[in-house]
Amino acid sequence: MWRHMVAGGRAVVLGGGIAGLCAAQALMRRFDDVVLVERDRFPDGPKWRRGVPHSGHAHNLFQSGLAALERLFPGIEDELVAHGIRRVRMPDDVLLLTPGGWMRRFEGRHVMLTGSRELLDWVVRTRIETGGRARIRDGCEVTGVRVDAGEVTGVEVRERNANGDGWGEPAQLAADLVVDATGRHSRAAEWLRRWGYGVPQETVIDSRTVYATCVFKRPDTHDADWESVLIQATTDAPQAGILIPLEGDRWLVSLALVGADRAPAGVKEFREVAERMRSPIIAEALEKAEPLTPVSAYGVTENRWRRFDALDDFPRRLVLVGDSAGYLNPSYSQGVSVAARTAVALDRALAEAPTLDAAVTALREEAGRIFQPAWKLSVGSDLRWLPAVRLPLRGRILQWYMQRLVEVAAHHRRTALALLDALHMTGADTALFHPAVVLAVLRGARGGDVFPTPKPVRRPGKPGDQPGDQARRTT
Repeated sequence: MWRHMVAGGRAVVLGGGIAGLCAAQALMRRFDDVVLVERDRFPDGPKWRRGVPHSGHAHNLFQSGLAALERLFPGIEDELVAHGIRRVRMPDDVLLLTPGGWMRRFEGRHVMLTGSRELLDWVVRTRIETGGRARIRDGCEVTGVRVDAGEVTGVEVRERNANGDGWGEPAQLAADLVVDATGRHSRAAEWLRRWGYGVPQETVIDSRTVYATCVFKRPDTHDADWESVLIQATTDAPQAGILIPLEGDRWLVSLALVGADRAPAGVKEFREVAERMRSPIIAEALEKAEPLTPVSAYGVTENRWRRFDALDDFPRRLVLVGDSAGYLNPSYSQGVSVAARTAVALDRALAEAPTLDAAVTALREEAGRIFQPAWKLSVGSDLRWLPAVRLPLRGRILQWYMQRLVEVAAHHRRTALALLDALHMTGADTALFHPAVVLAVLRGARGGDVFPTPKPVRRPGKPGDQPGDQARRTT
């Protein structure tokens, strides 16, 4: 195998988030020595850490990402569920209020996992630590990357002092492959500029969304037949909300405000925002729910694509994964799935390419193809809030079509399945343009695969069926 042709057979991964952990797992199958370098000290359990500031907010693992994780770490889905992470069927178990109304609930084909990001990272990291073939150097900072004759040959690192108040002297760490998984603050573009390469073109779409999150104890009196609630924003009501189950019989609730200057700052204001949303169902669910955490705000919701994949000249033996290459508005929960799928692509490229250099080139191109559908979904949604962005005619038509498709999906089964395929990244992009879907979008879902008249379901914690603007389950 080609890996015996590289001197030492060492791969170095920069960054210990989910993208770096998944990449390390893929590399352990192909290299004799894998070193994962992380600036933070890893906690001794599923706990928050500084290097993943968004970890306390909502994270969903969609079906394609779950399949990728399972391929990298066989049996991990059952392990996560054993730790309390929940399987949520879509749309069976989800109340989804779209701009077109409540999506009808039916027996679908999509499953997502919901739970804390801290638990997900800890379970994956434990797999790496017990795998026996990777060395984790946490509390270790990368201060530079070496390149020689167009080829990356190693990194410069320094260790954090034992008392944590400073850093030791830099040391060299040779590598046959370097994977940058340092996230949105990656210095890869700076490195390229310093080495004399071109810098990637960047596209940035920022909807100026802020959101706040609070974790609640799930009330013992909650007896509604849903697991999760998602309320999408509209131009008339630019507030979105999500409620997902967490391990430990808890709920995580995030409320997003588009174009707002700040997020709600305390539990009282948090509840008030929930009451003013298009539906009060989240506020009603929280009436008897005890808050377990302070309200935490987050405001970095831009989409940014650094087109490293489009550069003609690029140093050999350098790979970028996860947010280092591009990141999405975290409101759409696509980041973990993209990272896991990219790691699977890395494993496949290393297995199939005739040389290491060929594998790196193939992965850079494939990573762009994996990222693109998630980018289209996230940016397509956020452009609703940016009327000043002038799109070409084709872009305006596509924008109208996608907004109309989301509305029609609430009432049309085939369109709903196509939309969920796109969300879970389980189908081809062309599914959104299947003739039956296009016809439904143009006709407004009249006739054909329209859902039958539904009956109402119970609101949380209230006996009997309730009339009004509630989610419906198909009869």
